[in-house]
Amino acid sequence: MNPLDETVALQRYQKSRVAPEPRQAIFSSWIENDTYLPLLSFSDVIRIIDLLVQSYAPQPNLLSRPISATELLSPVTPSHLASLADKVNDWDFHAGRMSDEDLIWVSVLILEHILNTGGPDLASYKISRGHPSQSILLLIVDELVLFMLTVRSCYQPTNHYHNFHHAIDVLQATFQILLLSHLIPPLPSSHQPTPPPVNPLLPAGYFGPMEILALCIAAVGHDAAHPGVTNAFLTASKSSLALLFNERSVLENLHCLTISKIVEDRWPQLFVDDEGDRIRRMILEMILSTDMALHFEFMARFEALKDSISSNPVDEKQRRLIGCCIMKSADISNLVAPASNRLFLDCWLTSVRRVH
Repeated sequence: MNPLDETVALQRYQKSRVAPEPRQAIFSSWIENDTYLPLLSFSDVIRIIDLLVQSYAPQPNLLSRPISATELLSPVTPSHLASLADKVNDWDFHAGRMSDEDLIWVSVLILEHILNTGGPDLASYKISRGHPSQSILLLIVDELVLFMLTVRSCYQPTNHYHNFHHAIDVLQATFQILLLSHLIPPLPSSHQPTPPPVNPLLPAGYFGPMEILALCIAAVGHDAAHPGVTNAFLTASKSSLALLFNERSVLENLHCLTISKIVEDRWPQLFVDDEGDRIRRMILEMILSTDMALHFEFMARFEALKDSISSNPVDEKQRRLIGCCIMKSADISNLVAPASNRLFLDCWLTSVRRVH
């Protein structure tokens, strides 16, 4: 294949994704009741999630060489990545005003940083398809880009709030909470090429690299496949999803199912052993904790934890509860962000402009 043919093939590859219109039809099927659509079975839900996940599946035999996920994005310079790292290290982060591609790079920078600073605990979870001709660093970045492209494909393009911008906003808020807690160092940036060592505020053993990785994956997937309506609406309309999940944390169960499928397809190393199963359970519990119907229950548990955090030995239940509290804080952190950076305010103003 000559270079021109390969360029044409790559353009075809880039365009062969599920476009917004078909994706919108897929998402609308979540909220149709049985007046318009036969009730969805569990296998139907899995099939629809598969369709969303596979919207970034590589097509075999399209190119004469292995496709690089970074080629699906516009070229990016080291100086631009450094400027994104500076933004990630700052609480005043404007996710709602950034492009999807910049948000993908933000998430890749954070996840790569977590993997690279996690030490031997996370060494086996670095994604690799085993191309010996490339460096492991390039492989990690390329696979993380593909992972995040797939995550983005599972967020509804026309959802004004629970969209991909919100997901990365919550990821960055999660990163900030971890940073302010001295659990991770800041990203290497133009201002600080070598991050300083960290001295965690929590007692040793409370929250380590495995918990941090699980928390960040939960953050990017915590609203995946959100249809743009509430649990109350889904229950009142007797939607298939509400019946499928017994009217309990309907959306949160859907988000858990979706991010689990994405990880199984795009990051299979993560769930392969006992530690991987532990990561999976942490991710699911953190996402389920974002159901505001459970808010006061979690707050009561957190108050009890604060009284015992320095006197009792750490256990798995405490670690998961800390992760849930960070997840919940990040999910609603937009309310305490600088006024210039309130994603909900941008969304509200956009809606007002549409009406008027």
